[in-house]
Amino acid sequence: MAEGLGVAASVSGLLTIADVVVRKGYKFIKNVKEAEESVTKLVEEVNNLSGALHSLNNIVERLEEDDTSFDPSTQIHFIESCYKTLTNIQGHFDQAVPSTPLSKGDKIRWPLKKSHIKELLVEIERHKATMTLAMTAKEM
Repeated sequence: MAEGLGVAASVSGLLTIADVVVRKGYKFIKNVKEAEESVTKLVEEVNNLSGALHSLNNIVERLEEDDTSFDPSTQIHFIESCYKTLTNIQGHFDQAVPSTPLSKGDKIRWPLKKSHIKELLVEIERHKATMTLAMTAKEM
């Protein structure tokens, strides 16, 4: 995803995916009245990651504009991993929330077990920590 793009464009792409995941997640939670608490936590963590990505995007855009010696190719290794995690979660929400309305008897089902959700939560929290660390390093 990020090989030929600048860091700002890559982070913007992550923001777009995170926003889609959050929207689909809230739609899922709304449609499934007793959604598992772990699904709600996952959506909240992706929303928090989105906030960190937005802040990082602002910093990276400023650095790319101001510093001609800024080499984005050395800075994007953490973006691909985050991209894979977000698209994985997006795929699960795509599977759980159909694009067409359900008939009365149909129910939306979450395709993941709690243990897999916990793994995704750990990944999202790790990505958020990485993005926050990247912001802190850039501000210094």
